[in-house]
Amino acid sequence: MVRDAEEKTRLAVTGEDRKLFLARTRRNQAVSIPYDSLMDRYVLAERSLSSGKLLILSSMKKPSGGAVLYLYGSLFLDPPKKEDFRLAGKLVDKTGCDVCFLLMPLFPDHSLKEMVASVEEALYYLTTHYARERTAVLAFSTSCLLCLDALGWHREQRSIPMPGRLILNSPILRIPASEALLKQMKVLDRYDVRLPIEFFAKDGICGSVVEAEETGNQYLRDPLFGSLYGLPATDVYYGTNENAYVYLPELKEAYRRADIPLTVHKGELLMHCWSLYDNCEEAKHTIQEYIEIIRGLG
Repeated sequence: MVRDAEEKTRLAVTGEDRKLFLARTRRNQAVSIPYDSLMDRYVLAERSLSSGKLLILSSMKKPSGGAVLYLYGSLFLDPPKKEDFRLAGKLVDKTGCDVCFLLMPLFPDHSLKEMVASVEEALYYLTTHYARERTAVLAFSTSCLLCLDALGWHREQRSIPMPGRLILNSPILRIPASEALLKQMKVLDRYDVRLPIEFFAKDGICGSVVEAEETGNQYLRDPLFGSLYGLPATDVYYGTNENAYVYLPELKEAYRRADIPLTVHKGELLMHCWSLYDNCEEAKHTIQEYIEIIRGLG
């Protein structure tokens, strides 16, 4: 909890203070991959993308029964944490699937458009190298926005086979948040121990990410802008104590309009992306749900 409080304070930056914050952030974006521990337990492969890289974890015991694209919650800024690699390993162990872990480009050196393109390329690899019906995407936080962008707007520009399932955790959508959404967040902000309301605001980090984009690219900041028609069945997880919870009604309505099955999992009094805290019972239960969803594919 202490680390979460520090993280919330770090991300509550607005206005002119963002310049210094982004300069400091750039110096801390090096990825630390625990190669030694991973190579002891998994077969590792790497695949370079035009922007970013896939780290592919496979079981040493048996051939892959499918694959999961793991999109960690970068908040547009941060490299993956040890908890992400630990969860990726658990999925390999318990499902027999390969896990394709995307090391994505980050802001401010890379734009939102480049991040979406990286996810699109990773999705294309996933659904063309494995049986499509045996694939899933497990996305967290801001990466849910990138995933829906890649499968939505980009789907109309290029032919990307759809994965078998989407599992979205604490999706952050429509950035920066509207005044109406920010007003709702004010009620939740005291309970959200991870992400401050400032992060979502026009003069906050989400605002900086959007300001760096070309004008007219509304699809980038708002994956619900167009139709989600054609997406696979989706599971979405939100904690009722997180600011991002206010996005849930709009997400449900977008899925209803597109006539796509959406299963909503509400973590009562839980935080943003709680399944990464795998030492608590709620996280263990949620991870087991991921495993059962992935095992049930195909």
